[in-house]
Parts: sequence; structure tokens; C-alpha cells
Amino acid sequence: VVGANAVVTKSIPPFSVAVGNPAVVVRMYDPVTRQWERVRNPSERDVVEMLSRLEAKKVVVHCFSGKMSVARQIEEKGWMFSVPCIIQHSSQFQELVKKVKSTHLLTETDAPFLAAERSKRNEPAFVADSIKKMAEIKGVAREEMEKMVFMNYQRLFMRR
Repeated sequence: VVGANAVVTKSIPPFSVAVGNPAVVVRMYDPVTRQWERVRNPSERDVVEMLSRLEAKKVVVHCFSGKMSVARQIEEKGWMFSVPCIIQHSSQFQELVKKVKSTHLLTETDAPFLAAERSKRNEPAFVADSIKKMAEIKGVAREEMEKMVFMNYQRLFMRR
């Protein structure tokens, strides 16, 4: 992930990126060299550059908490951001939703973590609250935001 955790897959030939905390290591399989590349503690910009070098097309940036300059690069590449339920109280995610086009937004639970209410265990049902908050930030109806996110998922995961 650019910022927290990320998994990226590309159909043929396959490659993946996994970034995890606390010891951040990126493992990328390069189909050209047929080698796994490991990078310790990459910056968000490093991850974007690696994915760009591999010409990644369908990318979901999970729980992005980075700089808006990097978010703009991600958006320009047509990649998606998944927004966690903590958008209810996180100014970072509220700002991301405010500045990124709706065509680049998805939702996520990251269950059981990152619940809208800090004392609660997260669950998929809370995504509805995320949609409501995203709609409020964008100044659109909840139904319109639901439709946009659904269309984004279809565009991302449906074969073309």
C-alpha cells in the first residue's frame, strides 16, 4: 500500500505488491525479469514509481494516508483509493475524498480494525456510513455516491 497496506494484482502476466506495517517491505514480482524485488521502507512515492515502472493499470491503494501530491499522482494514473470507515472522524480521509474525483473512490472495511467508532469492532455493515459521509463531503445524494462506488468496483474488477 501506498501509506499503509496494499495488494495489487495484474492478470497476465501476474505481479503483486504487498506492503505491510510495522516493518514495511515491498515485494514485487516483475514479469519482465521474472524476479521478486524487495524494498525496505519505501516511501509512498517509491511505491508509485515501482508500480509505474511495471505499467500497473488496475491498482487499489488501500487506506492511503500520504501526501496529497502523491494522491494526485495516483489519481492521474487512474488508480483507485479505498476509503476506510474511519472517514467518520479522520480529517486525513475526509480531505482525500474532498480532493479526489469520485471516479477514483472505493470503500473498505479493514475489519475488524478502523471502525467508525473507536471503541467498536469494525464490520462490513459500517460501509454504509462511509458512503453517507463521502456523499456529504462531495455534496451529492447518498444514492448517487453508492452508484458511483459500485460503478468504480465494476470498472476495476470486470474483465475488459
